[in-house]
Amino acid sequence: MVLAFLTGKHGGDYFAIQRGIALGLIDAEIAHVITVPGSKLVKYADLENRKNVTVFDFSTQTRNDSFGKTLNLLNSLQVDYIFLAGFKSILPKEFVKIYTGKILNAHHSILPAHPGLFRKEKLVASDDKFLGATIHQVDEGIDTGTILFQAVFPNYGMKNINQILKLYRYAQDVMAVQCVRDLGKGGGNRRGATIAREIMFNPGIETDILEIYAIDGYFR
Repeated sequence: MVLAFLTGKHGGDYFAIQRGIALGLIDAEIAHVITVPGSKLVKYADLENRKNVTVFDFSTQTRNDSFGKTLNLLNSLQVDYIFLAGFKSILPKEFVKIYTGKILNAHHSILPAHPGLFRKEKLVASDDKFLGATIHQVDEGIDTGTILFQAVFPNYGMKNINQILKLYRYAQDVMAVQCVRDLGKGGGNRRGATIAREIMFNPGIETDILEIYAIDGYFR
């Protein structure tokens, strides 16, 4: 399976999936990463001497031009799926139509609650009793596509913000890896829910993924 990424400045889901490939958890190739100015992916690419990272500016003045170049690049790569990792620009409708069912996004809420852009800290400070994350297919709406995975955990409040941010990162990482694994097998995920630490995943995450990522320092 061939993947491409559109990332924001941090691209956490990219690093999770890249690690999953390196560890042999998933059978996939990352063909290219398209990111924004100031992204840590650029520094990472320089350190690794990689040639598969391109920077485009998706701000208002260059939006149409950048998305046009992005489409041309993706069409030349023949990718199977496009993963959005912290990518903050809304995709043009024509972009979504070309890759219908092939664009995946990790969102920092339990959709359909709280669609659109927001800060995790705002949710932690809210009256929401539970927080969580969602991986979904991208359609022409704002976070309205088919939900593939969700994770739910208690809201412990701002006094525990650092621990909650770790829960977010862990939840998104293991869901992203499991999602790519399932898609590589043709989808059809029918596993029941699983619980890891304070997090409930539905559909569940397979044990080998939970174990390898749990030892990676999220909760230390």
